[in-house]
Amino acid sequence: MAPPIMQTSGSTIPHEALVQQKQGQAIMIWTIGAFCIFGWEWLLCLPKEYQRIWKRPMNASSVLYISASEYPDYAYCSR
Repeated sequence: MAPPIMQTSGSTIPHEALVQQKQGQAIMIWTIGAFCIFGWEWLLCLPKEYQRIWKRPMNASSVLYISASEYPDYAYCSR
């Protein structure tokens, strides 16, 4: 077990707590970054998706695309 780290105010914070805090911050930064990248990609592809999927009559490929792209969102949100 690592020794506690002394702070300037005289209190001590265990090393494990500091590591967990840094890991939580890293996860939050990665999550925000991924959300921004996927959101930007979605906005860029939305006009083409509208033309190629939603404006045309439904066929097997349209149903497969919609089920593959929309079902994971529905399954995640319905938990």
